[in-house]
Amino acid sequence: MSNDWSFVWTPQFLVGSLVAGLLLNVVGTYVVRAFDRVANRLPAYFRQVRQEEQTRIQKLSTAASSDNALYAALAAEAARLRSHQLLRFFIAFVCFSVLVIVFISITSATQMTGAERVQIMLLVIFLVSLGFFSYLFGLETGGRARRLDIALRAVQRERGLPIMN
Repeated sequence: MSNDWSFVWTPQFLVGSLVAGLLLNVVGTYVVRAFDRVANRLPAYFRQVRQEEQTRIQKLSTAASSDNALYAALAAEAARLRSHQLLRFFIAFVCFSVLVIVFISITSATQMTGAERVQIMLLVIFLVSLGFFSYLFGLETGGRARRLDIALRAVQRERGLPIMN
């Protein structure tokens, strides 16, 4: 059995390839423009949200300098953010660990049916996406907790709590 590649030189194939290439070029251009717009707008949005959060933390830390209950509430919020961060990292760890176990326990591809392959592909896609997003959200939560910890340390330097004296 030999491969017959003579269809490549037919006019229909050449015109079809040219049209498909031009359409992919147009679609690619629009996709790149869309990504550029998103890339320009998202950082500005994230900077605005971060600035609002820093302003809010600054107001709260100023208020916490004179109120023990507010300071305790801010410390509890920081602890809550840290526990959320650890939970998200744990979820990511479990997802990637299960993914490794799945790869180790997969039998040879010749012994699997098509349905089993589809199930494994769906499981891999689910575990990778869940683990990836959990890890990213854990990093973001850690950044928020770090900013709150910095504000709490600044409050601690400004005043001594009665318990610490």
